[in-house]
Amino acid sequence: MYLLNRLILIDSYKPGELVEVRLDGHTNLNGVNGAGKTTLLRLVPLFFGERPGRLVPKSRVTDSFAKHYLPNESSYIIFEYQRNEQTCMAVIYAAPSDDGLCYRFVDKGFERDDFIETRRDGTFYPVSCRSLRAHFTKRRINHSEQLTACSDYRTVIQNLPHKKGQEMRQMVARYSFCNHSTGHRLKDIEKIITGMLTRSTDFADLRDMLVNCIEENRDAISLDVQMETLDSWHKEYRAYQSTEAEREKIVRLNQLETEFGQVELGLGELHYRLRCLLSQNEQHLLQAQTAGNACNQQLEQLKQTWEGREQQLKSALAEGKAALEQVQREQTLLLKEKTEW
Repeated sequence: MYLLNRLILIDSYKPGELVEVRLDGHTNLNGVNGAGKTTLLRLVPLFFGERPGRLVPKSRVTDSFAKHYLPNESSYIIFEYQRNEQTCMAVIYAAPSDDGLCYRFVDKGFERDDFIETRRDGTFYPVSCRSLRAHFTKRRINHSEQLTACSDYRTVIQNLPHKKGQEMRQMVARYSFCNHSTGHRLKDIEKIITGMLTRSTDFADLRDMLVNCIEENRDAISLDVQMETLDSWHKEYRAYQSTEAEREKIVRLNQLETEFGQVELGLGELHYRLRCLLSQNEQHLLQAQTAGNACNQQLEQLKQTWEGREQQLKSALAEGKAALEQVQREQTLLLKEKTEW
């Protein structure tokens, strides 16, 4: 079984970090905008031999591929893959002298210590690409010679025919991503993978792949297609082109739909908060009204009590005045009797 197991980034577009993504099953990439999901996915065609320049969108990234993904001598893109019972690595790093890439195959699976060393103070640091060969040799790790051309790497990984000598033939037999002994090839597979991930495959790519398949299997392919079928294919392709011409509008509509959903969600949240505030306000108003009614009742009771008390005081005052007048009259009579006496 031939299988792509893992993608490992060391000190790449996330400086100083080791990022690992499993590719041997269902993998879910999620995160906010700008987290690097698309940036990560764009690297998959690189394993199949895609030219680095096709993987960096010119409208979004001004740097070259090497400066964007491999900014340091300690930056690596590593693909771990399976060749039946053999586990290999394709290691990609920036060329120290220019903006190109270097490729090296390793005859084992990925281990952290193969690329990261420990200092005496206990800190870790990635091995520089300048000393990677010496580091592999020190650890007795079987590896290929360094390839500096993307076309040579593509020849190895896709098992393509070549005239580059015995060393290249041995490398193809040892590290290709298909069965070398049966003559299977993966020519132009990088275009298929790139088209799947970027949705940018055009008719020229499909035509080239079809021609290559026919050339390699001329005796085994029988072309028996009716004109109606060809006409149907042509109409379907024209419809596909018409749909692709509207892709930007569709993408914009999807963005607007997403924005509308976010606005609708925000308005729903505001509406919920407003209802909560109205409910709280109604409760506070009801409590205030209840407290006001209680105060009014207390005030009415105090008023009634005061009026009763006032009436009692008035009655007592009237009785006191009457008693005083009586005493004064008696005093006057007594004084008069005293005088007469």
